[in-house]
Amino acid sequence: MPSRRSVLVLLVSLLLMAGLETGCHSEPKHTPPPPPPPATLSDADRMQSNLQREDPGARVGLVLKVNTAENNAAVRLAEAGNNATPIKEGDVFTIQDSQEKTVANGSVVYVENGIYVVNYVPAAGGRAPEPGDLAIHVSVR
Repeated sequence: MPSRRSVLVLLVSLLLMAGLETGCHSEPKHTPPPPPPPATLSDADRMQSNLQREDPGARVGLVLKVNTAENNAAVRLAEAGNNATPIKEGDVFTIQDSQEKTVANGSVVYVENGIYVVNYVPAAGGRAPEPGDLAIHVSVR
């Protein structure tokens, strides 16, 4: 029969080895997925063309610059032609990334030199808009 001391030494050795084995494995790192690529004005043109098949008053623009301190995004609209309904102060936009995930909602606070300034609120689970996001306005029927 093994002595008490040898059993104790064996148990301590096993515990140390188990601790070393589990301590050597690091947790897998959870890195967030890379952000989607920024959209372009061509993407805004294409999306606007698609939306206008169902809603002739739909407009799409590209976020050019963001002032996060004031929750404002500067948006340049895609060309719409002569019969397009003009966008005015108070009109509502949904801001999406290039993968069409909604990141914020907002409304036009003013227009200056063809740039529409949209005051936004991040959507639930969203983020502040970034240059390269798309601003989408659909007409209210």
